Amino acid sequence: IDSSLRNNAFVLLLQQQGASEIFLNGILITNAGKVGSNENEEETNNPASLPRQIQFSDTTKYVLAIRYSNQKAWRYYEAYNESEAGFTLQISMLDIASTIMRYEVLSSYFIFFLFMVFLVLGLMHLLLYAFYQHNRSNLYYSLFMIFFSFILFVVMLDATVLNDPEITTIVSYFLSLFLPLFYIPLVGFQYSLFYKKIPLIFWIITGLAFLLSLLDFLNIDGIQYMFASFSLFMFIEIIRTVVYSLVKKKVGAWIFGSGVIAFIIFLTFILFLIVIKSEVQISSSDPYGILLIIIVILAILSIPISMSIYLARDFAMTNKNLKIQLEQVKILSAKTIQQEKEKQKILENQKEKLEILVQERTKELALEKEKTEDLLLNILPLKVVLSLIH
Repeated sequence: IDSSLRNNAFVLLLQQQGASEIFLNGILITNAGKVGSNENEEETNNPASLPRQIQFSDTTKYVLAIRYSNQKAWRYYEAYNESEAGFTLQISMLDIASTIMRYEVLSSYFIFFLFMVFLVLGLMHLLLYAFYQHNRSNLYYSLFMIFFSFILFVVMLDATVLNDPEITTIVSYFLSLFLPLFYIPLVGFQYSLFYKKIPLIFWIITGLAFLLSLLDFLNIDGIQYMFASFSLFMFIEIIRTVVYSLVKKKVGAWIFGSGVIAFIIFLTFILFLIVIKSEVQISSSDPYGILLIIIVILAILSIPISMSIYLARDFAMTNKNLKIQLEQVKILSAKTIQQEKEKQKILENQKEKLEILVQERTKELALEKEKTEDLLLNILPLKVVLSLIH
């Protein structure tokens, strides 16, 4: 080491798939897991960048030795296609390591927050679809959000939470198997919004996605190139659907289109940063590194946020239309009630008039009856006299 680094505190940042023991000048200073000559003796452990402090003294020459074993490496490779078998070790100043750990903690909290938000949104819209299956956009959105939350969960496990390499390897493997299926709910969400019925290309995409998952499970050579080609095709199809919906002036198309356009802009900016600055360090001293983190987060969230905004707007517009319709129903009901009242009043008036007419007619009939009786009384004696004469 340089003489200026004597009597300073340093930390070791270690990531590994197996188990290790670290020696400084022949003295064991730390270990991660238990090194063994077979799987039964070995206990794997991944510190996931948790710092191990070391101290350099007055001398400038040191021997750093690492004893490492990974007895499960070949089995991991055959069963889970895990190509990483070794370890990475970094020696850092204590203040730099503190900054790195601070970013690790903040990022883990942020990832956990996003994981919970997306999971809750996915489950909520899955329930909405269960109660109202006519709106399939809720189904596609829920599947997309649940899948996205699972990806964040795996990232969180791999980064900071879980120290068991076998569990993270298995979870990451199954994530890679199902990764092509991630596009199905995304394009299904688009088609359910902007098409009257699901087009044939959706079922073609679904078949290709399952085929890629099967080929990945069978560990076919070149699967990564197939997935890259499939991702490029999906990217083009998503843009085509957005352009189609914008040209046709579909309701809310500009919201989802804005998310896709934002993703393209952020992705282009990330590539631009990588090109102009070949080495980008994620630390407080590197503004490019901080900017890169922010842009990556925005790029990841742009499409899910646009989907959420669209559904929120659609839900709000539906409630607004229902409220307007309820107001119209209330107005029509009030008019109907008023008309019924007026009709009832007219009927009552007509009834009163009829009663008066009946009473008048009854009186007239009574008078006519009296006249008839009087006439009969006058005519009867005349008939008797005539009969006698006769």
